[in-house]
Amino acid sequence: QSRSSIPALHYFWENLQLTFTGSEEDKARLEAEFTAKRLSEIHTMIEQGDYDSALEAAHETNEILNDAENHIEEIEYTDTNINNLQQDDSGFHQLLDIQENFIENEQYVEEIKEILIEKVDSGELNKEIAGDIINEVQEGTASVESVISEEKDQIIEETAENSGVSEIEVELETQKIEEETG
Repeated sequence: QSRSSIPALHYFWENLQLTFTGSEEDKARLEAEFTAKRLSEIHTMIEQGDYDSALEAAHETNEILNDAENHIEEIEYTDTNINNLQQDDSGFHQLLDIQENFIENEQYVEEIKEILIEKVDSGELNKEIAGDIINEVQEGTASVESVISEEKDQIIEETAENSGVSEIEVELETQKIEEETG
């Protein structure tokens, strides 16, 4: 098999999995997994000195992250009541679970950044190419975090409205939940 047919088959399989995944939450979780795989591949490509492929994979990772953003934005939160926030299957808990998956990916991004800096410092890699790879990956991960933050704000606002309490009360409750869940 040629080198280019393997990724094409891999991407086809990922798209097939997404097609048969029902909920937006599950699609976002799956995209977090795909992102982790892609970031691991990027790390390996950089170690092997295959910077063009790493940049291409970083771009593809950004596309996956854009799709994840869209799926996160499409999640319907029907249980926005302060009494439901503590439940493990609440929309807020599901959003925290998705966020955790993407936070783990940020650790991969930091590792990629470190190895790129090492390669630049050793003179093995052009600073511009390293910057392009870092920017491509960081742009996507930061964008997903921003969407998750916006969704949390929306849940807080809707929960306060539906429960007849202030947004501050709901925010305190969500902070407590986040601290308990890690």
